[in-house]
Amino acid sequence: MKSSDSFGKTDDFSVGDLVCWSKLGEKLSGLVRNLKLIHKGGRNVAYAEVILLGSSKTEQICCLSLEKLTKPAGKTSY
Repeated sequence: MKSSDSFGKTDDFSVGDLVCWSKLGEKLSGLVRNLKLIHKGGRNVAYAEVILLGSSKTEQICCLSLEKLTKPAGKTSY
């Protein structure tokens, strides 16, 4: 098993990505505003600060809970 110094990765996301996640059975979505590693439980945990769609509120969400909704640039289908 490969050892890692962080729980989750911020490399999978970029500022401005449209993401979704579920919270208590409710599907939420928003835009990534900031990415950072926060030291918790003896290791770094990848978090995204997300602006909730439909409001101006922001939430700190663990990157492992996020799913990117936007397609990567340069990938088009005809």
